[in-house]
Amino acid sequence: MKKLFILMFILLSRVEFNSQCQFMPERDFEAAKYRLSGNRGNINTFQAAMDLTRTYCLSSNQAREIANYLANDRDKFDFLKSSYPNITDKENYTNVMDVFRLFSSAIRLYHETMGASRIIQPFPQTISTNPNCPRAMEQHSYNQLRSQITNLGDDRQKASIILNAANQCMHTQQIENLVSSISDENIRLDVLKRLHPFVFDIENYGQSSSILSSTYRTQFLAFLVNPKSPSEPSIQLQSAALSEIDFTSFLNSIRKQSFEKDKDNYIKTYMKNAYLNVAQVKQVLKLLNFDATKLDIAKFLYNRCTDKQNYFQVSNELQFSSSKTELNDYVKSHQ
Repeated sequence: MKKLFILMFILLSRVEFNSQCQFMPERDFEAAKYRLSGNRGNINTFQAAMDLTRTYCLSSNQAREIANYLANDRDKFDFLKSSYPNITDKENYTNVMDVFRLFSSAIRLYHETMGASRIIQPFPQTISTNPNCPRAMEQHSYNQLRSQITNLGDDRQKASIILNAANQCMHTQQIENLVSSISDENIRLDVLKRLHPFVFDIENYGQSSSILSSTYRTQFLAFLVNPKSPSEPSIQLQSAALSEIDFTSFLNSIRKQSFEKDKDNYIKTYMKNAYLNVAQVKQVLKLLNFDATKLDIAKFLYNRCTDKQNYFQVSNELQFSSSKTELNDYVKSHQ
């Protein structure tokens, strides 16, 4: 009886969906593109595009092509968000994300369309089918991790942060949400492969193929049939220093700390999953008052530095020669 009810629900849903719009024949689509190209970039183009999405069910590629005729990210975002409910192949909707000039616009569209349908509710701690994962990541830890990578613009940095958190096993749905924020599909596929040993519900991991395009989806499913050895080559996920925007925000947050100990704690907490270059490390040390604190933070940040070969410059920010010597000795012993 339950199966019959589910089948009836699916059929009724399809009837309702088809009644809202009609599929757009290729000939009509080509004619629509011709009209849009004649008014490319003006207000009439946006209105014409919105009229199309109110009338027709579009494929992801059709929506992408139409969005490319629009003048700016705001118009593209409004059009693509309006189109999403009637997109015929939502599993391919990530293909539209590259129409934006700003990566932040793509992230926002994802979270208000595909991401909105992937909001994770707390998972019960059931018995895992993966012997490597007796427990899954707690919801609050997942929320912190997702918040940390949301505003990052560098895919390799996102990948590094996600992989660094893999010591806490994750549910398939949690992994999908995190990895979907990576726009480079080579990196996205590589991260999915690397996370394979850390999936709490390993029997469901094949569902993660939905966040990949068809070519990469095939590669991922083939990998699941015969997982590759960790020793096989994969994309090198080199750590990237904080962007200027993120670093400025980081410095401002340090300045807001009232006491030296608070600054010390904030820096160490924030930098657990972030990286700086030598120039940025020096700026951080300038915000500290005591040489002992500067030395301690300089040692801590050494392993979070992207250009360690230049780390000898950091000692210039220390006041006492004994502190400079101690830092240089520390660097030499960790090379």
